[in-house]
Amino acid sequence: MKYVSGKSMLTPNPLVEVLVEHQLLVYGNAFMVEGVMENPPPVSVNELYSVFRGKKNLTTKGKAYRDGLAQVVARSSFDWKRAHTMVYQEGGGATLLVTLYFEQLRNKSWKPGAKTETGLPSEPRKVQDASNYIKIIEDGVAKGGGINDCNNINILVMKAEDPLRPRTELIYLITN
Repeated sequence: MKYVSGKSMLTPNPLVEVLVEHQLLVYGNAFMVEGVMENPPPVSVNELYSVFRGKKNLTTKGKAYRDGLAQVVARSSFDWKRAHTMVYQEGGGATLLVTLYFEQLRNKSWKPGAKTETGLPSEPRKVQDASNYIKIIEDGVAKGGGINDCNNINILVMKAEDPLRPRTELIYLITN
């Protein structure tokens, strides 16, 4: 790997490590940025936009998250000039690996075999669909790094539980 931003601040994750190693084996030349954002919490696509006079607008919560993540990305000790060259002059692409740490994933009141009032199986986990967070994360990374999110070739979003420290962790790899 040509560049790694110092000692990792991310929670060790064997799946992420395997994916990063795979990208490096396939492409050989990669730049990587890591980031951790603890506040504000991620915003689901369900809370991302409001409509005013027929026009969709990013909500205040959405803007706060996007801009906070953009600052985390922009402040990283990442060679953005080289990353831009790899993407816009050499035709490279990006891989975005995200782990969303929620305070709680499981429904506290869930019981095995429980049914809802309509007779359907009761959900063992809170309804926090990982895919609902992708757009605002991509937008924050794009704003912070200046690389359009259309260049994200691979995206992986994972959920995990950490009641003491909810956060968003990301790895952004630029490869050519």
